Amino acid sequence: MIKKRPTVIIGLSGGIDSAVAAMLLKHQGYNLIGLFIHLWADSVEGKKQTLNKCCSLETQMRAKAVCDQLQIPFHIADFSQDFKQHVVDYFIASYQQGITPNPCIECNRMIKFGFMLKTLQQYGADLFATGHYARIIQDTQGIYHLLQGRDRTKDQTYFLYTLTQKQLAKIIFPLGELQKTEVKKMAQQLQIPSFNNQYQESQNLCFFPEDTPEEFLKRYLPLPYQQPGPIKTLRGETIGEHKGLFRYTIGQRKSIEIGGQETPLYVIQLSMKDNTLIVGEEKDLYTSSCLVTSTTFISGRHPKKMNNLLIKTRYTRTPAKGDIEQCNDHYTITFHQPVRAITPGQSAVFYRDEEIIGGGIITTEL
Repeated sequence: MIKKRPTVIIGLSGGIDSAVAAMLLKHQGYNLIGLFIHLWADSVEGKKQTLNKCCSLETQMRAKAVCDQLQIPFHIADFSQDFKQHVVDYFIASYQQGITPNPCIECNRMIKFGFMLKTLQQYGADLFATGHYARIIQDTQGIYHLLQGRDRTKDQTYFLYTLTQKQLAKIIFPLGELQKTEVKKMAQQLQIPSFNNQYQESQNLCFFPEDTPEEFLKRYLPLPYQQPGPIKTLRGETIGEHKGLFRYTIGQRKSIEIGGQETPLYVIQLSMKDNTLIVGEEKDLYTSSCLVTSTTFISGRHPKKMNNLLIKTRYTRTPAKGDIEQCNDHYTITFHQPVRAITPGQSAVFYRDEEIIGGGIITTEL
């Protein structure tokens, strides 16, 4: 009796990564279903954008062209309201608390690997695949492990630390073993539509038309959170006035607009209780410890303590060596060397060699 190949939903973005991932799965004999999603976008009078940058009409047409070329079904799912509730509203609420969120992590947690995985039964599928650069292996005890993609320059595991064992059992990452250069060559050789249209990967947040969130936040933040206030040094000296705390993040130097200072000043802290921007010198940005909450671990087990981990406090930042220790419902991170501009709202993600262990959201309050 011939065993039937599993049916896989491939999340298609209209880019070459997901297109090549679909092509590889097709060649491996899987029964494929292409799925393109619609997400919420800010509607701004006088602006060209009316659709989310990740799911514009152009990217939808590219995704459909891939399905047509591979002769697989093409479906569209609307997660607009879910995205608004779980990603956009979270983004706005974070700025109201004076923290700098990472909405891409929340999108992966709630939308791409939350609601989309729940569609498997709806489409009669067994597995879900994406074009992420990451790898999954299962050990002899049946535990799934999440590893960095072979191409470290494209590795996306920082955004995936919230994945669970149950989810990993249903996920395939076809590009995990490949370099981006190999993926581009495959796309070119196979004349994948996304490549021929010279699709450019977006580097900005997808749900507003501007390049930075400032104008978006001005439209949605309640006015009290936009009020100007004092700029103070760590010594308590008032040296200027800020234009609203939502415009600033830890480590920022640009746009502080303080004149007459011999030494460059950087944002050190946002004090929401008295609407004060606290600034200091470069050396004041370094700290040896921080707290994280909402901590999750890929294994599903919460260790009391782990030493000599590599910890990334931002996606683009070089990992720093450190230890973690559980204390009630949070973890304390102690770095072996001081780390620059640790920012509340961002995620600290834990690695051991090439394996991602877990992570949590950096906080200053408990």
